[in-house]
Amino acid sequence: MASNLSSITLKEVHSRADLRRFVDFPHEIYRDHPNWVPALRSDDLNTLRRDKNPAFEFCEARYWLAVKGNETVGRIAGIINYRAIDKWEKPYARFGWVDFIDDAAVVKALLGVVEDYAAEKELKAVHGPLGFTDLDREGMLVEGFDKLGTLATIYNYSYYPRHMEAAGYRKDIDWVEYLITVPENGVERIDKLAEVVRRRYSLSYLEARHKKDLLRYACQMFDLLDETYAHLYGTTFLTKDQKKAYTKQYFGFISPDFVPVFPLIVEPAELLKEIDIQLGIMITYADFHIQATELRVLFPELSAVDDLAGIKEAFEELPKIPEPDEHMWMQIYIRYRFDYRSKSTCNSPHATSCSWRRYFTV
Repeated sequence: MASNLSSITLKEVHSRADLRRFVDFPHEIYRDHPNWVPALRSDDLNTLRRDKNPAFEFCEARYWLAVKGNETVGRIAGIINYRAIDKWEKPYARFGWVDFIDDAAVVKALLGVVEDYAAEKELKAVHGPLGFTDLDREGMLVEGFDKLGTLATIYNYSYYPRHMEAAGYRKDIDWVEYLITVPENGVERIDKLAEVVRRRYSLSYLEARHKKDLLRYACQMFDLLDETYAHLYGTTFLTKDQKKAYTKQYFGFISPDFVPVFPLIVEPAELLKEIDIQLGIMITYADFHIQATELRVLFPELSAVDDLAGIKEAFEELPKIPEPDEHMWMQIYIRYRFDYRSKSTCNSPHATSCSWRRYFTV
């Protein structure tokens, strides 16, 4: 499907009504799709509003709708996270909340307006899909279109990556989601490892019966997330106000049964030197025998199953965890392509407008 670019109108979002229309657009194109799991409208609205989202302390953003005639045919957000620019020393704008019909002209118009926005701010590249923070939905689905999505991840049609590549964008990094089938009796090696860790660090499991039992640890949980995932692509440390906002957002509906907490008497970084975080997730679930037959876990920045090799050489008394394969309890479930990028051809760092060229990155 192709339209004339001149038939596409880009309308910037300014009013509350426009913002609701922006948030509601995916419901129009995915309404009857069996694998699409919508984001909560209230979460999206609060994230995108400057008066609700603490990230606007260090971010700025603009949103656009693509309109053809009287019909909305696409949407996109342009975001500049100045903290991320300072941390990673990469002057890139972000695009996110991107959805569109199967039409190359619509895609070109949407990406073009964010590229122009970045050029106006004298930035050198555009990358995404990304949110304000790593806790927003991000990434673009490139494999696993026949699988049911999740509330925490993006589902998109298979034509999305095709249009991105046709527009000159190239993959920068992959996210891989795995399907873990939890054995009824756990995994013996992991159970033994969990016991070693528990004894070594005198760990005790918090018997949380109510959500309020977890609230006292909320700030520490986000501190642990910040420290553990600080190296991941595009992350920035959360501010105090952001932690409060996310606590309010998530702690209203979480179940203590699915949030195991181990109050530590040692620094988390010391523990993580000896235990690979991916394995740590599996230890938690195997050790406490969560009543579920299937568990889906998203492992950022892993592109192959053998990247999940297990444990660092710290516990001599235990054999190395074997690499998962198709005969074991883990398999690749869905692959996400994360961070498509375009870069300008501007020679001057002070250019206010320029033409954009796309390039391959590995």
